[in-house]
Amino acid sequence: MKVLAYARVSTQDQAKEGYSVPAQIRAIRESAKRNNLQIVREFTEAESAKAVGRKSFHKMVKFIKANPGNVDGIIAHKVDRLSRNFKDLLTLKELNMKLIFVLEEFPDNAMGRFILDMRVAQSAFYSGNLSEDVIKGMTEKAKQGLFPSRAALGYINVTRNGKRIIEPDPEIAPLIKTAFKLYSTGRYSLNQIRKLCGEQGLVYRQSRKPISKSTLDSMLKRPLYYGGFYWSGNLYRGTHDPIISKTLFDKVQQVRKDRSKPKRKSWRFAFSGLLVCGYCGCAITAEMKKGKYTYYHCTGYKGKCDQKWLREEVLSEILGEMLLEIRFGQSKIDWIEDVLISKHSIDLQQQETSMRALKSQANRVQNRLEKIYIDKLDGVVSEETWVSKSKEWEKEEQEILTRIKAMENIGPNFIDKGIQILELANNAYNSYLNQNIHERRRLLDCVLSNCEMLGEKLVPNYKKPFDILAKSRSCTDWLGERDSNPH
Repeated sequence: MKVLAYARVSTQDQAKEGYSVPAQIRAIRESAKRNNLQIVREFTEAESAKAVGRKSFHKMVKFIKANPGNVDGIIAHKVDRLSRNFKDLLTLKELNMKLIFVLEEFPDNAMGRFILDMRVAQSAFYSGNLSEDVIKGMTEKAKQGLFPSRAALGYINVTRNGKRIIEPDPEIAPLIKTAFKLYSTGRYSLNQIRKLCGEQGLVYRQSRKPISKSTLDSMLKRPLYYGGFYWSGNLYRGTHDPIISKTLFDKVQQVRKDRSKPKRKSWRFAFSGLLVCGYCGCAITAEMKKGKYTYYHCTGYKGKCDQKWLREEVLSEILGEMLLEIRFGQSKIDWIEDVLISKHSIDLQQQETSMRALKSQANRVQNRLEKIYIDKLDGVVSEETWVSKSKEWEKEEQEILTRIKAMENIGPNFIDKGIQILELANNAYNSYLNQNIHERRRLLDCVLSNCEMLGEKLVPNYKKPFDILAKSRSCTDWLGERDSNPH
């Protein structure tokens, strides 16, 4: 069987340390040899698997397409080394590639494919969790009064005493102040201010084009310019130098309020924005008749459409039936939970095995360091030899300790998250029946998006990971999987 080898680390810094990718390649080669696999070519890179379009991954796909019939599959260390997004996984499936993993096995059947999809979903969740950690760090910076993001127009990013802060841009800041002053008079429109300040140099950093009306409008609402800033929905008092006074800012806000026109209240229809027309692709809109009956119909922007009008009560019932497609029997839910827990248990065992091996390596290196030091004291080895070997072994020991620390800091257990998703899917329909029309919409937003409406029929479009559940629910060969090895 001819395969391509793929190894990845998440950052360029990891790649420079020189152990992650080589370690993966060694394990891949050994596994290929044991299983009689012929590695045609190896692809490696140091980029996030969350993003679509990684360079080496793209080259690997291009190689497969250029050599039809010459490659049977792809071998990687683990699922999260190959992909944390469904688009890449779908690309490989469409190319009929058999996916092989050194530390994980998935049967070539419906259950195996389901577990593989769930593993990708968990990896995607892990990537999102890492993003949350970054956001936590930036929130802590905001609490200290330091603007945690890229400097807005009118400010520049600088480093002072080891801290990255923002300072007023000497060229743009005065023009920002002028814009606020002009607007506060109530005699200038946004377009007039935009033109006047644009002629003096109030332009975008990169394109050097005058700022747009919407950008100017947003600027006039930002507390950043008087010394505050919003982060994660909270207003913080910044330590940066303000461009305008709080008094001027408040005066501008009052002018904005006086200029704003009262908006006519509109009825909020429960299912607006959730559906598209299956005949012409236009949006499905809602309209109230006789002051109490709500009907949904195609907007008809592309011309006359065959779509029928549908009462809200009927549509609500049909949408609820979509939730039945992601519901499993409790026995099957329990079985899937057992599979996920068993899988996680194997991961923990592999982690413990690797940890013991690393600690054993660290002990051997430490023993060598102690022995050569005694040999140096006894005159068995020269000073030069001791210095050279000590540096070499201390570096090796540090690399091992770094790997041990990284393994100890492995992210939290996401098995509970997978179980919660299954339970949510199983209880969604019953919850839907017991909610009012607007609460039903909130539930549907978690599960569905842009469903197609064809007369009185709906073609559902499930969000991740509920699309996996809907697809897997229709599989007929699950019942025979209970005694097989799902790993």
